Amino acid sequence: MTLLKIEAYIEENCFSGNVNGTFALAILKENFGFGGEETQESVNISLSEEALGFAE
Repeated sequence: MTLLKIEAYIEENCFSGNVNGTFALAILKENFGFGGEETQESVNISLSEEALGFAE
């Protein structure tokens, strides 16, 4: 619970300009996992026959 309060404090003060953004981002990355690699699921878009007719 304490870590969540610290994280919220850093975020809020970064957005309000009370804490340097670069410093805040470095702290959040190191201690809270911000900016970690996230795998994205692939998205497959398929058009109906009617929509394909308009695309040509």
